[in-house]
Amino acid sequence: MFGGLIKSFGQSTDEFLLSATQKDVDEFFDSERTFLIDYHSHLKDATAKADKMTKTHKSVADGNIKISSELIQLATIGTNGLEKFLTKFADALEKVRVGTN
Repeated sequence: MFGGLIKSFGQSTDEFLLSATQKDVDEFFDSERTFLIDYHSHLKDATAKADKMTKTHKSVADGNIKISSELIQLATIGTNGLEKFLTKFADALEKVRVGTN
């Protein structure tokens, strides 16, 4: 038991001396770590921006669907000369929606 105490005391002293006198810093790995931290933050920012853009595109596509369906409904109700124009305009909005997805 006394030997174990002296052994642990010796290890603690050795570890303290090594930590105080020896630095385990390599400039290459330090620069690589900094690069990876910066790269990770750029990826996180790009992902957030891409998610925001995807949500915006979906919102625009949903809006085009609503407008297109209302224009088609308006074209079927009306009996004036706008029927052809409204139908073509609704088809154009549908093509734009398909192009954005």
